[in-house]
Amino acid sequence: GIVIVAQPQVFVIGISIIIGIYVLIMGFAQLFASNAIKNIGIQGSNAAMIGAILTIILGVLMLIVPLAAAGATMVLGGISLIYAGVVCIVDAYRRYKYNVTL
Repeated sequence: GIVIVAQPQVFVIGISIIIGIYVLIMGFAQLFASNAIKNIGIQGSNAAMIGAILTIILGVLMLIVPLAAAGATMVLGGISLIYAGVVCIVDAYRRYKYNVTL
């Protein structure tokens, strides 16, 4: 707690790096999942792939410049999470519609 009060930049950089690693891992997981959906033959898997690539870019941005990107990544992170949620809902509907299990 004392370090956070004395030097908040260290806290922001540390949290940005931790979140950047998490976002990068999630981006690759989304990329693999979108590739699996594409291999199954479900149409429209490109939207999931675009979302995964945006998530990977966000993760790399957070790792390269964590302090400068802290404000921007909050906005981009929110947009990315909303986009990922919509893609997950659409993918779930398609799997239900075509009776496909992964």
